[in-house]
Amino acid sequence: MTISKCHIQSADCILLKFVDNSFTLCYNVVVTTDTTIFCMFSLLTGGLLIEFHFGGLVVKILLIEDNRAISKGLVYTLEQNGFEVALCENAESTLNSLGGDFDLFIVDVSLPDGNGFELCDEIKRVCETPVIFLTALDDEDSIVKGFDLGAEDYITKPFSSRELLARIKRITKKLDKTMTMNFGDISIDFDKKQVCKNGNPVVLTALEYRLFAMLAKNSGKVLTREQILERIWDLSGNYVEDNTLTVYIKRLRKKLDTNMIKTVKGLGYRLEV
Repeated sequence: MTISKCHIQSADCILLKFVDNSFTLCYNVVVTTDTTIFCMFSLLTGGLLIEFHFGGLVVKILLIEDNRAISKGLVYTLEQNGFEVALCENAESTLNSLGGDFDLFIVDVSLPDGNGFELCDEIKRVCETPVIFLTALDDEDSIVKGFDLGAEDYITKPFSSRELLARIKRITKKLDKTMTMNFGDISIDFDKKQVCKNGNPVVLTALEYRLFAMLAKNSGKVLTREQILERIWDLSGNYVEDNTLTVYIKRLRKKLDTNMIKTVKGLGYRLEV
């Protein structure tokens, strides 16, 4: 099976060419908008299946799995199906990677320096990114605990690649519907990484954008200063200091001309909806 991924500009005419040992398939496509295209094909019983996905976002997955035999196969399968995958093998490295703007976490429960349940709890304190548990623990108590912690799905090992992909597809379909969020006259497009006021783009620095995106994804919830400081950093890769965070909050309020970013005294900040 061959998979190709490319970014194409509007009005481009491209030739998609698939080769699989004994045959070649060519397909011409005229594109009317800037987009990312995923082209996939696979041999099925009795013929060829071709799928074209236009306007699709590259879904970024963080896989937390310490078994290298399993992780190697999972990374290969996910990448071959158009996903962008990063791998962590323990809880510590995962916590250090939470600022990576991932769309989905796949978490093993048994980790060398902790467990996936505690890790999921930490993730949910910071963001609303979906979590799938992938574990050998198949007892009822573990499954219920996983869902109680806010996991979107719980898959027990052994599992099939088709089942995992189907469950991921179900979850990522929801992502397509939430690529843009609106808060009155302010909107944020997570695909374009752009914030608009009354339909007009607002010029934000990278750190200002990340800060507003974090507040937007957790709108209505209080984010403590500690939670925010752990997840944002400057252009040099250094974490922002406490007093600097106050400055950036003030800048955001001024640039967006809004009072929706509320200070919760003694705790942190909340984007009011």
